Amino acid sequence: GTVGFYVMALSLGLDYNYEVNAMYPIGMLGVIATRIYEVVDAGKEVKKYNQKLYDKVYGIQPGFSMNIIPQKKGAFLKIAYNF
Repeated sequence: GTVGFYVMALSLGLDYNYEVNAMYPIGMLGVIATRIYEVVDAGKEVKKYNQKLYDKVYGIQPGFSMNIIPQKKGAFLKIAYNF
């Protein structure tokens, strides 16, 4: 969308003498609007991804998990299976 609005602003918004007409500000507003939408959408997608990752790691789903817990005299290995 951003590239399309740039093309619209530059091809339709500029005359042969490089004078700005009404299509140039419309195209540039489209560029700004799509960039703002991309930032807001990226935040929403990151929250959804993090929630899925959290559910996968801490939710109850089938699978093995293994943790190594350091101790003073070595390490403790914890193996679990969620079903």
